[in-house]
Amino acid sequence: GYRTAMYGKWHLGMYKQEYSPTSSGSDVFEGYLQGCGSYATHVSSCCDAPADALNFTGYVCPHNPTNDYRGDDWFSNSTADPAANHTLSSTLIGLRAEQYIQAAAGGTDPFFLYLPFQNIHAPYDCTEESFNQFPASLPRNQRIIYGYLYELDAAIGRVVAALRATGAMNDTIIVFVSDNGAPQASGVTGRNYPLRGFKSEVWEGGTRVPAFVHAPGRLPSGHRAYSIVHVSDWTPTLLDLLGHPAEPGLDGVSVLATLRTDAPVRSEVPVNINPLCDGGQFGNPKAALRAGHMKIVCWCYEIAGIAGGNVTRCRPDPAHPGAWPKLFNLTADPSETTDLAQTLPAVLAQMEARLAEHAAQSVEPMQWVKPYQGSSYECADCPLHNQPGDPALPWEAWL
Repeated sequence: GYRTAMYGKWHLGMYKQEYSPTSSGSDVFEGYLQGCGSYATHVSSCCDAPADALNFTGYVCPHNPTNDYRGDDWFSNSTADPAANHTLSSTLIGLRAEQYIQAAAGGTDPFFLYLPFQNIHAPYDCTEESFNQFPASLPRNQRIIYGYLYELDAAIGRVVAALRATGAMNDTIIVFVSDNGAPQASGVTGRNYPLRGFKSEVWEGGTRVPAFVHAPGRLPSGHRAYSIVHVSDWTPTLLDLLGHPAEPGLDGVSVLATLRTDAPVRSEVPVNINPLCDGGQFGNPKAALRAGHMKIVCWCYEIAGIAGGNVTRCRPDPAHPGAWPKLFNLTADPSETTDLAQTLPAVLAQMEARLAEHAAQSVEPMQWVKPYQGSSYECADCPLHNQPGDPALPWEAWL
């Protein structure tokens, strides 16, 4: 009985139309399909901000001769929407969400609204007005980051104001969460402190993030929970909160008890098991598992029969034999500074065994070069961009 809408970042595949947002559960979609793009011109590509990050409204990421996949990437449902050009994505997402909430106020059906904002993904830029909200004594890049976040706050404030104005605030569940820790950024200090590491890394700084849930009458106000929660747990948890337990086989578990009393429900999280030891998107270390207080970190993880692997094991670093895997007690050492692998060999062996059990369920991972997921993959020979060479042309499904 729920109406559904999504405004913002998709990044879950679109090489076939059947994998687009409106074919995957959203009645309405407006936003972008790729992982990153320019904040105002909405051309897909990952790059740094222009030299003057306060003068960016016409900025397009420059041509990359090795993998130019730029293209117009702002869509209304399945149709490219060039009218969005020169309007900040945070402004567009906030406005569309506000309009959707106002329209929903006249109906009887409940709604599910998903808002994956671009802020605070690179390239980092913000308006001069937002930049000037923060003291001139701060480093310039720090002020740009804060201005970028300020624009996210303004858009979320618009959503909350619409919920209050329509009388829906106290009958709405709000979940606010990030998908990863902050990446490194030049001239910006204290990112993820005191945790170790950054986005794209298996250290806690790259994977542990705060979140909050607003659910009046359903969850206690002001309660704090510190037990393990994984992103896949949100769907079964929300279903449970609404009195509709998830069907068997759905990824994740309901952590409703954790949200109410901090009672631990989930005992472990496989952070990553990456067998692409000599390539792929992310650097080493490439595998980690958290179980209770303990966490094992492997330089890489070899899986028999996948990506050329002959055995299933934590693969050592050829340059530093004996240095991996590492073992940490996250309760006593959340910054992951003290390796306990030599001190607790029995615990290390148990953690390695659990990693092997998870690895046995692995499939061939996506790679960034042809044939991507193997020669049998139906898009093994697809180009990076189906309209190469012209960033003004919109993305389209390949097949």
